[in-house]
Formats: sequence, C-alpha cells, structure tokens
Amino acid sequence: MAGNCPVPAGKSERQPSVKDQTSPLISTPSPSPTGLEYFKGKGVSFELADAPYMCVPTSLKKISEDEMRVLAWLRMHKAEIVAAESEFFVDRRAIAAAIGWEATVNVLKKSWRGVGPGKNHVWNWKWQNWGLLLGDPMTWAKKVEDYGLLPPRSYDDRVKVIGTTAGAIQYIGAAMGLIASIYEKAGSPGICDPPIRLNPLILVNEYQGSDAEKWSARMKTIKPGEKLTLGTAREPDKYMGDWLADSRNLRFIEDAVGLPEIEVAGPKNACEPISAPDDTCGP
Repeated sequence: MAGNCPVPAGKSERQPSVKDQTSPLISTPSPSPTGLEYFKGKGVSFELADAPYMCVPTSLKKISEDEMRVLAWLRMHKAEIVAAESEFFVDRRAIAAAIGWEATVNVLKKSWRGVGPGKNHVWNWKWQNWGLLLGDPMTWAKKVEDYGLLPPRSYDDRVKVIGTTAGAIQYIGAAMGLIASIYEKAGSPGICDPPIRLNPLILVNEYQGSDAEKWSARMKTIKPGEKLTLGTAREPDKYMGDWLADSRNLRFIEDAVGLPEIEVAGPKNACEPISAPDDTCGP
C-alpha cells in the first residue's frame, strides 16, 4: 500500500494537515521523495492504544501502519521526552526507543508487571511471590526513588503515576539517568564510546535487561580496555539494543524526537553521538 495514510474501518478519514502547527507536526523531517510504502505490522501494544491514526512526515521509504501511529504518538509527546532528557541528562533517543520498541515489537494485549508507555516494570519475576510486600526492591522504578531521582511513593501511587504518559516518561528517563550515574560513580570503567549518557544502545540495553543490583555488580567485572557492547545476540525482536542498532530503526526514532541536545565530556577518542545515516534510500 503506497501513498495513503492507513485508516482502519470506522475511523475518521480526516487527518490533520501536515501544515498544522500542532506538536507532532512541528520540525518533522521531509517526507521520502520517492513516496511512502505502508506494510502491515504486528499491531500496537496495549500501553499505546491511544496512539493516533494520523500521518506525519518521515525519512523512511517503508513504514508499518502501526509504526506510523507510534511515530505520531512520540511526536505528540516529544516535549515531555525532551524535558526528561534535560532533567536526567540522558539521550532522548533512548527514552523514545524504549517506548517505540515496546509499542511496535513487544506487542501485548496486557501485562501484569509492565505499566505505562515503555512498560516500566513495577515488580520483577524473582519477587513475584512476596516482592510487593517489600516494595518491589529491585525494579528500576523503585530504585530511582531510593536514589532520590524521583520522590518516594507507595506501590499503588507508583503504579498510578507510571500509568500516565508523563509519569512513564519520567521514570524511564530517571532509570536511564541512574544507569549512567552508577557507571560514572564506578569510574566509568572500560570503554563506553560514545559516553554512556549519549549512548542510547547501552542505555536501552540495561533498561530492558538489568537492574540496579546487577548493573552495579557488572561494574566490578569490567576490565580495563574492555568495550561495552550489546553482545552477539543480534535479535531485534527480543532486545531493544539490537533493534535500535539497526540504522533504519534509529532513523525512525530520530524522525520522532530528533537528536539529543545535551553535551557530555568523554574520552578524547570518543565518537560523536551516533546518528542515523542522512539518507532515504534504505527501508
């Protein structure tokens, strides 16, 4: 399907004009010059059920109907994502990628422990029998409160806040800020290039697959000269980092929220912050 914005049966076909000065449409990239081809995706996960049926410009040539909805949603909430980047001093692309991957790849009808955009975990499997009584001690959501990045809350209040878009974005940003802080306080061991706060691949990798205890323990095992990597799995359907490592998906995220606007001092040999290739030839 090419050229037309996908609108399911029963939905209004009147879409906002790309000239509208509304938040999801400001400063968007130019549309692909060769036209846009839609393909069928996996659906949109439950936490972004409110993603609008609207088209916004994208640098991609091919995009699923579901990705277009999520792209529009991310642009609608770009200001909140940018605010989280500024508050917690981490790359906005990492925050947006966590939300985008969960919405378009890890598509679920519901989740018992994943709450709000980005599916912040409010308890972990190893605590499922009695963790709630202890206040879910190992989740990033609880740890960002323990470390003072966000106010302390009861379990019920935490779930309510994370269930909102603004709250979910804040907790994701705070979790990634904590990931960076733990690394920096350990002396930034090994080589993280670009610096961790501008390294969305590492940030999403640890947000998804680690917790404060495991990440702190990992600091003690990083050898001098060892480079932090995603490993060798390369399974984008399972891992956020592998998904974002695909330049096509990185462009998708940059179409939504742009490039980071924070400056972080890094080693002399640090690369510039990664950015998707500036082309429209790829998928």
